[in-house]
Amino acid sequence: MIQTHRLRLALAIALTSAIFALLFYDQGFAIPDAGGELALIGVWFSLFAYSAILFAALGTTLGNGLQALPLTALRHPAIWGALAWLAATCIALPGVAFMTVSVERFQPELDPLPVSASASTAEEFIRSWTMEVLDIAPTSGLFFVVLTAAAWFGRGITLADSRSRPADLQERAETAPVIPHLDDRPIWALQADEHYVLVHGPNGTQQVLGRFKDALEDVVQRDGLQVHRSWWISREGIDRVDNQPKQSVVYLKSGIQIQVSQRRQKPFEAWHASPQG
Repeated sequence: MIQTHRLRLALAIALTSAIFALLFYDQGFAIPDAGGELALIGVWFSLFAYSAILFAALGTTLGNGLQALPLTALRHPAIWGALAWLAATCIALPGVAFMTVSVERFQPELDPLPVSASASTAEEFIRSWTMEVLDIAPTSGLFFVVLTAAAWFGRGITLADSRSRPADLQERAETAPVIPHLDDRPIWALQADEHYVLVHGPNGTQQVLGRFKDALEDVVQRDGLQVHRSWWISREGIDRVDNQPKQSVVYLKSGIQIQVSQRRQKPFEAWHASPQG
């Protein structure tokens, strides 16, 4: 499914819209007596932000709908993600074109005060609208590509298959431990990773589906401590500790460095100085 982080997605939309507004503000139309270049930048930013919000809403809805279909080919996130992107682009274009045509060509004719417009105005509007859809397709496609990349690398959106849906996590946590082979495996550290947990040990790192807090319950009987909101470490996995004035840095035997959060610094110092459990 397509999962969104609202704040990060909003930042990606704002940043991408601002960049494209600066690139395109002097093209297409002008607004007399409305503040000059600053007003044009504001209009273009609004148009790009509007199209971005429309595109993101459509892409998320369509992507999750496609992924839910009982088709084997759609089980791969890259496939239904790409199909959702194409569908959202095609559906968003008419809406974006409506905005640009309305602002650019029909301010006098489509004054909101009159009750109706003439037939010739309506026909010209439809023709202009159709041509505008074709005209803005390359620019809008590029904009949606950049927006998608910004949201993806900024973790505003993430893809996961149906097995990683949050609704499935509670059921699994109630029926089985998050960590497989829990009783007979050495564990050096646990790391939160979205809807997964990374289990670090002498044989490498394993990614398992589950909530971090459920994994912490799995290791509650072991000699370990949560040193960060995303990290739990065991005493047997520690190679050395670099004690710094405000926070310590733990080095696992695998070479991984883990910073102890300031809030957990004192409990860590007391635990690390205590005899082994």
